[in-house]
Amino acid sequence: MKKQDEKPREKFFGIDVAKDDSIDYQSIIAQMFMCPNLTPEHAVHYIAMLENDELSVERLLETIDDEMFQTAIYNDNSNEVMYDKLKDWERKFGPMTEADKKYLDKLFGFKASDLKVNKRAASKEKNSPSILKKKNIFQSPKELSDLVKQEFKGQDDTIDKLAVVFYMQYISRKYGIVNPLRSVLLIGKSGIGKSGICDCFERICDFPSTTVNSCHFSPTGYKDPGLSEIIANNIKCKGYTEEQMDYHVLHVEEVDKFARAGEYNSGMMEQIMQFDNRGNYIVCNNGIDLNNGTNQLRRLCTEKWLIILDGAFLGIEDIVRKRMNINKPFGFANNDNNDYNKIDVWKNVKPEDIVSYGFKEELVRRIGCICALNPLTKDTIYEILSEAKGNKLQEYVEFSKYVNIDLSFSNETRMLLAENASHDSFGMGSVNQSLFPIIQPIFYEKCDELNSENKQTIVIDKDFVTQQLKTR
Repeated sequence: MKKQDEKPREKFFGIDVAKDDSIDYQSIIAQMFMCPNLTPEHAVHYIAMLENDELSVERLLETIDDEMFQTAIYNDNSNEVMYDKLKDWERKFGPMTEADKKYLDKLFGFKASDLKVNKRAASKEKNSPSILKKKNIFQSPKELSDLVKQEFKGQDDTIDKLAVVFYMQYISRKYGIVNPLRSVLLIGKSGIGKSGICDCFERICDFPSTTVNSCHFSPTGYKDPGLSEIIANNIKCKGYTEEQMDYHVLHVEEVDKFARAGEYNSGMMEQIMQFDNRGNYIVCNNGIDLNNGTNQLRRLCTEKWLIILDGAFLGIEDIVRKRMNINKPFGFANNDNNDYNKIDVWKNVKPEDIVSYGFKEELVRRIGCICALNPLTKDTIYEILSEAKGNKLQEYVEFSKYVNIDLSFSNETRMLLAENASHDSFGMGSVNQSLFPIIQPIFYEKCDELNSENKQTIVIDKDFVTQQLKTR
């Protein structure tokens, strides 16, 4: 029996949708097609969520914008990438109609006839995952490390280690195998770049990921959501496919908080250990099945995931010194010649120190690599502010161009900011907090978006910074 209230259907770019005057499906599907990272399976999944009111148009467009930003690193190979995308799309939905082609040409200037064959991708097996068909911008751990070092300074040793870890995960994904290295622990003071470095690796390697703060989940049996529930919700919101979820990166921040004694924190550590077990899975609610109206539940195996843990581990220096029998000098002892100041404590952290800090030995045994980040010195912070791609000063310089200000910072200003930041415990956060009091009076007086003919050149010098920070 035919349903009386069934909506008429229409088709755009091969995807059948319910006709709805409030949603411009043609524009939405066209944008998903133009986004290299969104596969045909993504498109079908997102459209189903829209039709079921599980996803708003605004949230979907934000996701598309985010994906376009994440794939900006592939711009040099966009011709080949879009050729692959078109072939994938047509294998799934059939050839595009002339109306579809004209729409893409009108909105984006996209012409399929201009695309060149990607011979490299054409030689791959037909069943290889579409997510791997993009040409990589790195061919070795060293090349991957060099890309990350463009954005982060002073952490070369840690970046080199993580380059091998993420490259192993990349190779595992490429050939469908399990990475022998399942988990990594990052140790370092707050504000030195632990999360940022991991995010950079995930972006360049194109790994889907979930970042969870240890404060946001609770052990099994408690009222607050557990780690598996938070991850499942994240997967649903981002619309990850099963193909992408095979090699997910789980990043748990501030795990040093688990070290507090008690059953609660012991339960938190046990949740982390579950993700390292072979055969472990989480259940994800994939929404309503359009055919039978039931919930679509999928079991996602986590045995191929890479687990990144990080924390500041305040006070672990004392544990390391005690193990190494290094005592603080008293009285008039020569501090310069004493091992207390000579030894790089962070580089000497060992698994037994993590156990002494309060972690369960069962969890520490599963960690394959411990990376300790260097504390930020004055010289390192100066290097970040001068050379690191996308640093905070550079962000202000780029922003000022939109309000007709040609902004720059003198070398003495960079050194002063670096020196001030090196004396407190906030790391690069100290630079962020210092910048707004410096920039605020300039922008208040000088910003003029419309007066493009009167562009102003402003150099922020040391004297001005000193004066502004005194009145902060």
